[in-house]
Amino acid sequence: MSRGGWRSAALLLAGLMGAALLSPGPSWAVHGATPGDFNGDGYRDAVLPAPGADVAGRAGAGAVVALYGSKSGLSAARRTTITQNSAGVPSSAEAGDGFGTATATADLNRDGYADLVVSAPYEDTAEGRNFGLVTVLWGSRGGLTTATRLPLPADTPSHADGARFGLDLAALSLGGGPKERVVVAGTDGTVSFIGPFSRTGTYGTRSVAQNTAGVPGVSERNDAFGGALAVADLNRDGLADIVVGTPYEGVAGKNRSGEVTVIPGRRSGALGAGSYSFSQFTAGVGGGNETDDFFGTTVSVGDVNNDGRPELFVGASGENNFTGAVWVFPGGASGPTAKGSRVFNAASVDLTQKNGTLLGGNGLHELI
Repeated sequence: MSRGGWRSAALLLAGLMGAALLSPGPSWAVHGATPGDFNGDGYRDAVLPAPGADVAGRAGAGAVVALYGSKSGLSAARRTTITQNSAGVPSSAEAGDGFGTATATADLNRDGYADLVVSAPYEDTAEGRNFGLVTVLWGSRGGLTTATRLPLPADTPSHADGARFGLDLAALSLGGGPKERVVVAGTDGTVSFIGPFSRTGTYGTRSVAQNTAGVPGVSERNDAFGGALAVADLNRDGLADIVVGTPYEGVAGKNRSGEVTVIPGRRSGALGAGSYSFSQFTAGVGGGNETDDFFGTTVSVGDVNNDGRPELFVGASGENNFTGAVWVFPGGASGPTAKGSRVFNAASVDLTQKNGTLLGGNGLHELI
């Protein structure tokens, strides 16, 4: 699968599960092609990521295209194309950087303009080869015109081929200060940046890994903690909660069976307290915990029954000979619950091939 192929798989899942997952309000994580108002004119603008785009002869350097909305809709004539060669954007376009591999939108500095977070997970940095770089493009009356780097931890452990931070991103804006959050996933963990954010690149605090106190499990090589990400207010307390897929986690003696962890948002103190996890070993979760299920390949959140309690969706690409499956965890008073959860496998939606269907999408599986 190509570096950009996982995005098509994720969009396929959204299509199967319903449009509600692709229609987030201002409090949800927003990915590429989903609109936000970057220039504050009252019309939402669309983002078209092109991480494989060649820039100035550099193959696969990557680009993002913002299409500005208007009363007459979107038009290619009203666009801004941004690369790492654009004025003010950190670094420069280099072959294979993959700028635009993941994007997320939120008003991070609460100035009334949506901001765009863009990753280049194959960027070589001072921290190492393929360490990854995350850039915030700031919204303004003139659209996306200025940018700053979101600094990542230099002491992050990395494989020989790099930590690849920015394989996935999520962003959330819930009302100012610590309620703003950007979450960045790489091959070896997840970093959460908590507001308030500023145009100069400063932020409040930084945290999150599987060794964080209160987070279930421990960091182990090749777990792929952060292999899938979503950010949403699951318990409706006005704070951002982080959903982390760990598809290579071994559970109950079954290697790479997979697990999903929910890390609740906190008004004060370090993240981690109150975290909980789901796997196919969890009571009430169907399907059977088996080796190479990769439960947690994809994660997403959406309130599909309009009861105000968001459901959690979890994909397992390896289930049943890689025909795949998707679990739906109903929203509860304090967040999603295993009780009443349902599983949709390929056969249940009349996809009858015997292998390789990948219901739920392959996520970042081929990259991690």
